Amino acid sequence: MPEGSRLQLDPTVDVTTLGLSASGAIIAKALQKYGMIVVDTGGHPKLYFEYEGTAHWNGAITDSTVSGIPLDRFRVLDPAHPLGSSGGTAPVVSLSPTSLTFPNQTVGTTSASKVSTLTNSGSTTLTISSVTVSGDFVLAGLGNCGTSLAAGSSCTISVSFTPATTGIRMGMVTVDDSATGSPQTISLTGTGVAPAVASALNYYVSTTGSDSSGDGSAANPWATIAHAASVVVPGSTVHVAPGTYTGSFNTDASGTASAYITYISDTKWGAKIAPSGSSTWSNHGNYVAIENFDVSGPPSSCCNAIYTAGNATKIIGNNVHDTQTSNGCQAVGGAGIAVDAPNAYVAGNYVHDNGPFPTPCDYIHGIYIGDSSRSSSGGAAYNNISFNNSGWGIQLWHSATNEILVNNTLFGNLSGGIVVGNDVGADDNTIVNNNLAFNNTRGIWEEGTTGTHNVYQNNLVFQNSSGDWSLQNGNTATATVSADPLFVNWTGDSTGDYHLQPSSPAIGAGTSNGAPTTDYDGNARPQAGRWDIGSYEYVGAPSTASAAVKLSPSALTFADQDVGATSAVQTVTLSNATSAALSITSIAIAGPGGGDFTQTNNCGSSLAAGGACKITVSFTPTASGTRTATLTVTDSAQGSPHTLPLTGTGADFSISLGSGSSTSATVAPGQTATYTLSLKGTPGFTGTVKLACDGAPQAATCTVTPGSVTASGTTPVSVTVSVTTTARSMLPPSMPAPPAANGPVPGSWLFWLLLFSMVASVAARARRRASLGLAVALLSVAFWSSCGGSGNVPLASSGTPAGVYTLTVSAASGKLTHAASLSLKVN
Repeated sequence: MPEGSRLQLDPTVDVTTLGLSASGAIIAKALQKYGMIVVDTGGHPKLYFEYEGTAHWNGAITDSTVSGIPLDRFRVLDPAHPLGSSGGTAPVVSLSPTSLTFPNQTVGTTSASKVSTLTNSGSTTLTISSVTVSGDFVLAGLGNCGTSLAAGSSCTISVSFTPATTGIRMGMVTVDDSATGSPQTISLTGTGVAPAVASALNYYVSTTGSDSSGDGSAANPWATIAHAASVVVPGSTVHVAPGTYTGSFNTDASGTASAYITYISDTKWGAKIAPSGSSTWSNHGNYVAIENFDVSGPPSSCCNAIYTAGNATKIIGNNVHDTQTSNGCQAVGGAGIAVDAPNAYVAGNYVHDNGPFPTPCDYIHGIYIGDSSRSSSGGAAYNNISFNNSGWGIQLWHSATNEILVNNTLFGNLSGGIVVGNDVGADDNTIVNNNLAFNNTRGIWEEGTTGTHNVYQNNLVFQNSSGDWSLQNGNTATATVSADPLFVNWTGDSTGDYHLQPSSPAIGAGTSNGAPTTDYDGNARPQAGRWDIGSYEYVGAPSTASAAVKLSPSALTFADQDVGATSAVQTVTLSNATSAALSITSIAIAGPGGGDFTQTNNCGSSLAAGGACKITVSFTPTASGTRTATLTVTDSAQGSPHTLPLTGTGADFSISLGSGSSTSATVAPGQTATYTLSLKGTPGFTGTVKLACDGAPQAATCTVTPGSVTASGTTPVSVTVSVTTTARSMLPPSMPAPPAANGPVPGSWLFWLLLFSMVASVAARARRRASLGLAVALLSVAFWSSCGGSGNVPLASSGTPAGVYTLTVSAASGKLTHAASLSLKVN
């Protein structure tokens, strides 16, 4: 049994486990002085046992019978070194701390781990038999302890707390090991508290929350919407804090007609749901509302940004974009918002850039409503702005019927603005009123199977390239406006302002039939007793309060900025010229390039009457090209939210192979390989680019000519990369340096001197052959003298070795770096 091992003896001793013969008497007696016993094995080497107790013991083990011995307190020692000799000692261990106290923890949730360190300060290895924990505590892991701990080492033991009930909860960690004083213990204390009761069934989600330890309260939120959806009940509201959340999740819980389950981004578009696979958010619950989120669809896979199969879903005020942008035009289809259930309410959404835009695709749309089979109970789409989608701005299809499409603004959609159709039954009794369809491929269309009771009233349909109208079955459109809508700032993308100018023909040209009571901004409809066409109701000259709360200037444009570099800040002033304090709910930046702009402000949550505050904005482009976003101030003034467009351009450059050049070259040693590279900037790039080449082989040089260039805009600049190699050759042995003036004559000079003497001697005295023999002998001596100890006799080679080499040409300008790889083969 190894030194330091624990020995647990049963009442009947099996001596064979000690490596002893079972025959003969085994005598054990205490050595009072040292607290030990000696087991006489009857001829075998003696075993020494150290007694760990404080009291001495006297007794005997005879004929394998135990009598009155506390055997669990003995330890095997090295037989060669009984106590008091020069042998090793037992491990000595300590725990620090020896007690762990956990803060209040909600019943049924798990705390963060706390750690105690186990240290072996003895000179022998500690054997760990077990580590156990009791009470409402969980052993989170042995850390790096394992089953043994070397002398002089430490390891950690982690514990977490999961209270089963309220009140003070106690437990203990027990470490059973081979050390003196084993077992070691850690006392544990924690307090369980009742779950917080969310006020009026309000729950909270934050990127800093935890699904495992959170309770859904504002102080202790959850981390994911999916987890909240597994807990909520009818009447619950899930408040989601700003931040980016991973999508591709389901919400399956259902509310009731009188008690919806609502998921809401407390800051409009502040909670961003990003895809991680297929559809970003799939709802299957009935009576569910999804409000004010920024939801991007899966860029390269099926199918939708927001999908619902739940009855009576409300999808309100969301920014929905970038669905299947790089997935081609797949017949499986998809949409920014896809409805496959009856009684949907889709209102006030900003839906754009879905599908492979600017490539047309009849399968991927802005808003799709495809299943409303209950008679007189179809869905409704109000006040949506749907633009730059590869398919239709709004498509009714499959079993759609009894729908209401009123006061939507649609432009730039490549299939068209609105299509009414059905391929299961017939789309009938659908109302299409007060919509503004401008600059699409087609305006308002009927396709597939439609009925004879569809209504088309008071729509502005203008400048759609393949036609404004196409209706079936004798259906007709009435009170159509065919004129430029006169938007405040028409750009055709998300940087525009699609409110109506005072002279817009859409003002007062709408109908009350099916019209909503508010517009996209929340302003009342009608104004001055007249209903307008499109998503925005014209509110006339701003009221005193509205005019007195403003952002100045009205827009910020940043100069060209290198990608990854931060611009100088620009300042926006928010002024309150009213006689009352302005309550500020939020100041945020959102939009396609929202992540490229950053704001800080000193406005706080309230701006005094007559006061002003500053909002500073900086621009750090994440990609080249035009970057746009919107600064939004949500406050208590009329006309809120107040918005200000942000625009900047990211600048960058690229390095690529020059025209007619190749990335590879083959040369013989001594030749030069040349390559041509081209540098080109984006439209806004201007700067000096420094170039360098690495990776040249031995005895070769790689240079870039010129070593730096000035790139401006998209004009390409060519550079030449030259790799000069060295021919390989055979070299004679190296010669030693000349000796000092008073030093001996080198052997090589002696060699030539003797050779000359020998030849002269032979010519003059041919008869004296003995001289030749002597000369040869001396020549041999001289030759070996010249070579003695030298390692340079063999011939040497030099030049560029054969092989295939990778060259890296790097280009840098400020924080921007790019590289090109070239291949060189040397034969």
